[in-house]
Amino acid sequence: MTYPLPTPTHRLADLPIQQIVEAGGFYLRSYLLKESGTIIPQHVHDHDHVTLVGSGRVRGWQDGICIGERGPGEVFEIPSGTAHVFQSLEPYTLLCCVHNIDSALSVKRKEAIPCR
Repeated sequence: MTYPLPTPTHRLADLPIQQIVEAGGFYLRSYLLKESGTIIPQHVHDHDHVTLVGSGRVRGWQDGICIGERGPGEVFEIPSGTAHVFQSLEPYTLLCCVHNIDSALSVKRKEAIPCR
């Protein structure tokens, strides 16, 4: 089924970040989306990464095209330079974006997010 790209009601920087960790050569950033329908607005990274669904269900888009839905333990593979959007389909959906450590500085510089 085809789903239109959702229109966000907030900026990426306004989303509550649950945790940021750098470990084992990876930069991990997790979001707990408390409400069904919450949108992680369109954004682009300089490096490939994956987004792991920890709980709940998520629909994703790349370059405006719906790439499907994923549930717990499933991932979205996001190539570098690809505009991507996620939308929670269930309350209390947990997403974890996993970047290699080389991309951590680029991500933090673009989004002005300090590492904790």
